[in-house]
Order: sequence, then structure tokens, then C-alpha cells
Amino acid sequence: MRNLYLSNRFFYLFGSSTVLFVLGYAVLVFTPVAIGFFCLAAILTLVGLTLAFWQKISVTAERTCPPCSL
Repeated sequence: MRNLYLSNRFFYLFGSSTVLFVLGYAVLVFTPVAIGFFCLAAILTLVGLTLAFWQKISVTAERTCPPCSL
């Protein structure tokens, strides 16, 4: 998993989930919303990881340079 790059979207999703859980401690209405939001964020993250790493397609390239005239 060395090639894993977490974008800002990942941190926004789980940071928002954390804020909702903290608010849910004081206002109980936010607790089910936070749980649902956390599940949605986890599912989106797993789908993104699956799409990025499930296929084992290797990228190949060939570089051709024009002949050098000196």
C-alpha cells in the first residue's frame, strides 16, 4: 500500500464525521446522523480503494526519440 494517496476529501469526510460525533455527545439527534455519515464515508473510501487497487494493470511505455543530428 505504498502507493496509497489520501486526498483532502478523505480528511474532510472523516473530520466532519468526528465533528458530528462530538456534537452528538451534547445533542443526541446528531449521533445517528454521525453514524450514518461515518458509514457513508467508510463505504466511499473502500469503493475508491477498490477501484484504484483491484485491477492489476501495469503501465508500460516506450519512448522514441528522433535521431540526433550534430
